[in-house]
Amino acid sequence: MIQSVETVYGLAICRGDILEKDCKSCIVNAANEIRSHCPNNKVAIKWYYYYTLKYHNLDFFCQIDRDTLFFTNTPKNMNNNQLVRQNKGEWLAQLAGQASVNAQMFSTRDFDVGDNYKLHGSV
Repeated sequence: MIQSVETVYGLAICRGDILEKDCKSCIVNAANEIRSHCPNNKVAIKWYYYYTLKYHNLDFFCQIDRDTLFFTNTPKNMNNNQLVRQNKGEWLAQLAGQASVNAQMFSTRDFDVGDNYKLHGSV
């Protein structure tokens, strides 16, 4: 008798400046929330400020995710913000540069876009 085996691909990532015990706790909580809210789904992603948890029934490693939607409380005019359009490449390059020389390979940096709003980036 041949049994069907389902493979699950998973990824759990915490920011590099988070303590390991806190990371584990966050990931366990995220897994519990996903099972509670989406008990029968084969695909789920939980984003939070300090971590990301994702699982899928298809191998998603080294693949660009074009299907996942991400919602945030970003002001409506943010996409048209001239400061963001002109400087986001430099901001992201600075983030990547800082991460490349950090032993944890992690960097975080805020980008002040005016009107009391900041973008927060982590790599």
